[in-house]
Amino acid sequence: EEEHAQRVSQWCHDLGVTMELSHVKIRRLKLAGYFHDIGKVVFHKELLDENSDLSEEELTEIKKHPIMGYRILNAFDDTMSLADAVLHHHERWDGTGYPKGLKGEEIPFLARVVAVVSYYDRLASAPEASALGINQNPLTHLEKMEGHFDPEIKREFVKMIRNLLS
Repeated sequence: EEEHAQRVSQWCHDLGVTMELSHVKIRRLKLAGYFHDIGKVVFHKELLDENSDLSEEELTEIKKHPIMGYRILNAFDDTMSLADAVLHHHERWDGTGYPKGLKGEEIPFLARVVAVVSYYDRLASAPEASALGINQNPLTHLEKMEGHFDPEIKREFVKMIRNLLS
């Protein structure tokens, strides 16, 4: 989880620079990327083991991590401004996400960015990709995902990664 947080944070920063966001927004984006899964600190380590099959009850429990993260970040003045991004990073552009089922631009901008970057990082991580049955290039898979992510942010992220790879 720590390595995932660091990679997501860095890619959020890089994407913010690519999108020519303000320095303040880039800083908030980088921090939101780092803290997006902080709510998972309340779980037992076994629950987060990528190789285990989870029961329906355990999956429901894991889906509470954005709410837990929101509560943690709201407890401190320095991180309150990141709480909404953490709460909504599993919302989906088409409204099928959680915890509130927000759609489109109802989802806070920082959360929309973190969603794309975090998903790609999970795909690009070998154990998780194989657990999800992803056999193709993670970037190709992300490009084909329709309805999950803000199309413009996804397009900018894909373009940025392609430039890094070339």
